[in-house]
Amino acid sequence: MANQSTLPIGEKIRQIRKEKGLSQVNMATAIGKSQSFVNRIEQGQADCTQELLTEIKKFLGIENAPLLEHEVTQYQNRLCICNDMVIANRMTEAEIMLQEMFPVEELPYEHELIILRALVSAGILYYKDELYGILLTDTQLAEFTVVQQNLDSLFSSFDGESVLVNQLYNYIKGIYYSKHHDLKNTLLYYKKAYDIKTNEARTISRIARAIGSCYISFGKPFHAIRYLEQSLSLFSGDRSDNHNAAVSAELAICYETVGEYEKAKELYETNLAALRSIYGNKVELSKALVNTAALYNKMNKYEEAVSLLDQSIALTKDIKQMYFAALSNKLDSLMYLQRTSEFEELLQHCLSIAQGNEFFIKAFETIGHIATIKEAASMEYLEKVSIPLFYGGEKPHISSLTMLIDICKALEGQYRKKRQIKNANAIAAILRDIYEGMIFVED
Repeated sequence: MANQSTLPIGEKIRQIRKEKGLSQVNMATAIGKSQSFVNRIEQGQADCTQELLTEIKKFLGIENAPLLEHEVTQYQNRLCICNDMVIANRMTEAEIMLQEMFPVEELPYEHELIILRALVSAGILYYKDELYGILLTDTQLAEFTVVQQNLDSLFSSFDGESVLVNQLYNYIKGIYYSKHHDLKNTLLYYKKAYDIKTNEARTISRIARAIGSCYISFGKPFHAIRYLEQSLSLFSGDRSDNHNAAVSAELAICYETVGEYEKAKELYETNLAALRSIYGNKVELSKALVNTAALYNKMNKYEEAVSLLDQSIALTKDIKQMYFAALSNKLDSLMYLQRTSEFEELLQHCLSIAQGNEFFIKAFETIGHIATIKEAASMEYLEKVSIPLFYGGEKPHISSLTMLIDICKALEGQYRKKRQIKNANAIAAILRDIYEGMIFVED
């Protein structure tokens, strides 16, 4: 199905008329002309004035549809603007503009505009009402599948050479797979989109960020840094604040994971200041507070970390995942400050509120055993329970890597102090595996 936007105006009129089941006689009567004149218009043998074209479009019910070349170009530009709005999370505006461009669906030959509109519409659907940490329902996933099957059908029958269509299709398909937690195919289609070169800096930036996020999920910080740095360098303008804040936060996590603490600190603090002054999203602000505090713990800034974590705890008591994250990091701070009574009291509180959530119970118990790592029972727990918890045979997310590395380092050091060389070497082998996994990637 090749695009036919460059068809003569008469042929466009003929195709629309036939698609709607209307005759030349019907049209001639409606516009006050003879059938033979209508036939000559469709054959390109008679001129069609702007006034006459307006009457014809009214008869065909396509008053706002783009027939002339400059109108088609305007529609293409508006779809690009609409896609920019999706990228900037301006979903309401994007939906309104997309609805205004519905008349293009009445043009059977405008295959490129039709598929572009469908792709932008899918982008709105996939991202609309998305909340951090909230799993999609089976009904929503089923709806996404129907939408994607329609896109696949449109794309398979489209033999045009539009770079924008090809890039946006692969990007949208990557998003679809990400909703189904299929990271391998997510990365595959994001990279296909990335390899299609265009001059759309915002779109390339968004795709680069998506690839970086995939590598974060795969526990590949060095690969993620490459794409996230590019994303940050490409995206600029008045609408970039949301995007830059998100990319900066992910980039800071990667820098922290690979030991670039000063770079991470600069990004965390800049992002935190922006969130305090610009946004009212307490989830994002709490994440920034927790991430910055976790880094402060690594930099021995324990009192500053406690201050930030107390702010996060106050914000997120009704958001369990973020609340637990803040509490676990505060336990770390209190442990290093050797405020033993506060630590023990908070640990008991954490264990009591985590009832029913096996992962967080074990995560809190892990912190408790790190505090008593000199005891044989704690060493055994960390090796037999904690390491498998964060490294259970699957590629660990970057957020798990730092905890996992800390556990392994502490445990290896303790085994060596006790001259349990075999155990120490076994933990060292796990560390090597973790570090190699951070660097190498399967093609």
